[in-house]
Amino acid sequence: MKPLEDPVQMSNRQSNALSQAKIGLACLCLVLFTTASNAMAGSTLTISDEVFGNNATSRTNANILDDAWGASFPTGSYRPDLFLGGAGFTGSKLFTDPSGASYQVDWEVGRINQVGPGLPTSTSFILATGGSVTIGPSTTIQSSSPNPYSTDTRLSTSVSGTGLKAVKLDFNNSATDIYAFGFYVGDLESRPNNGTVGRVIVFDKSGVVIGDHPIIYTGTVKTTGGDVLYTVTEPVGAPSGSANNDNGDWGNATTAFLSIASDIAIGSVIVHVGDDDHTTNNTGSTEQLGITGFQIPAEPITPGTAQLTAVKSVALFDTSASAYAVPGEDVVYSIAVTNEGDGEADNNSIFLVDKLPNDLVFFNGDADGPGPGAGAVLFSQNSAGLTFDVATDVKYSDGPAAPANFASCTYSPATGYDPAVKYICLNPKGAMANGAPFPSFTVDFRAQIK
Repeated sequence: MKPLEDPVQMSNRQSNALSQAKIGLACLCLVLFTTASNAMAGSTLTISDEVFGNNATSRTNANILDDAWGASFPTGSYRPDLFLGGAGFTGSKLFTDPSGASYQVDWEVGRINQVGPGLPTSTSFILATGGSVTIGPSTTIQSSSPNPYSTDTRLSTSVSGTGLKAVKLDFNNSATDIYAFGFYVGDLESRPNNGTVGRVIVFDKSGVVIGDHPIIYTGTVKTTGGDVLYTVTEPVGAPSGSANNDNGDWGNATTAFLSIASDIAIGSVIVHVGDDDHTTNNTGSTEQLGITGFQIPAEPITPGTAQLTAVKSVALFDTSASAYAVPGEDVVYSIAVTNEGDGEADNNSIFLVDKLPNDLVFFNGDADGPGPGAGAVLFSQNSAGLTFDVATDVKYSDGPAAPANFASCTYSPATGYDPAVKYICLNPKGAMANGAPFPSFTVDFRAQIK
């Protein structure tokens, strides 16, 4: 989660004509804050193309699947050979990245306490007590899925017990927090319909789920015979292909690179298999998976923090030289909000409340008259990445005090000039972006001088 700075930095300004009129417009009262909470924290999962075939060409094709992810970090990625020296159903890896930061990753092999078909929902992990785990170098990760790092140590499950076979990576004992990591999976089957869906489940350090991500393979399977495209979903009860696919579809005997990113420190992650069959054996209860190529950014990253600044200005609606700020004249208020921080704002978290000065009456009509805009409040933005619907993202209040949240803005203004409007409430949707130049958005509305 990336909270916004509160209280917000704010500056106020007026046009010379208005300040000279001395009609009490000096109080430009504006409150900007967010409704962010831990519940808004989350994670994202990115799934690469797939590669099929136990041969040198396929291993080369698989080796490039993580390139773009590694290149997205300033100094690339670091691969610590997570399972080297491991044995049995549990293990632990201590390592130091190139920047000197220390990490610990604990791992367990077991199963999720649920089988398919369909989309599993259980987050209950059961440590394996029977069966076996194969740990060591191999040209494949699991089944015949090609291993891009065949000299590294791969973990391949073959544990017993009812449930969907799973691997748990635990970062809670790490000296350095982990916000992003990636790994290769092999033979992690996942058929959205007519089968069982595999998942990646992400927990924060208190054990709360901050991401429940179904594995939905899309698009391309690279093979020695060329790239294969297949339909991601299919009608339930009308499967395509053979009952037990052997062409690399749905993750069967393929290799893919999965990357996870979170806006708060990750506590642990569980990845479990699905099943690509569409016969009565589509429960996933006999499927296994393999993992290799675990990697993190080559130096620690910490999600940035949004820092919003708001500037409010007011100008005459009538811009002719003979216009003055006198009773009966309309003015246009503009509120410009800029994210000057190094992180984006939480999704849907921006909440603005503007108090109209006592000398003004809100105009509930076309704010810019003959201009191109429509509605009582106009919205524009510069790379902010937000959406705004005047019908749902603007509300009003006639109460004596500023509303505490958007839902508390419940007044419905009359058409035209409505003196009962005391507060204007704004809640643009989306996660306000960050970057250079600073993203910004502006809202304009109109009022009349009493």
